[in-house]
Amino acid sequence: METLAPIPKVGEMHIFYADDRVKQTTEYEARILDVYEYAKTGNKYIYKYDDFYEEVVPTPLMDLWLEAKEELFWILAEKTDFIIEARIEDLCPQLVYFARDLDGGWHSFETHTPKQFGFLDITKENYNKLHKVK
Repeated sequence: METLAPIPKVGEMHIFYADDRVKQTTEYEARILDVYEYAKTGNKYIYKYDDFYEEVVPTPLMDLWLEAKEELFWILAEKTDFIIEARIEDLCPQLVYFARDLDGGWHSFETHTPKQFGFLDITKENYNKLHKVK
């Protein structure tokens, strides 16, 4: 794992790149709503539609991350220190969650739409390159 990206703070706005593509057309602002220490996510539930029960059921956030890291093994790190809750208003009104990726950054793992699949550019490294900011 490379250097870890900083942990965002509640209320901050950060650039989100949808579909893992660094382009102006995939660039959105994500508002950080909460930052959960991973060890304390066992009591945090989110409401998710369950195909088996055909209804929305409370699901432990920790379970969702454990499942996602198996499914997204080429993106998500084996361990994460925090889970980030954010909203990307211009993309989708539902919440999206982020965990550490293999490069030490923040990648989404619990999405309501494929458009929410992507990463946060906390350091603005990609934004600065794309917009030629020095």
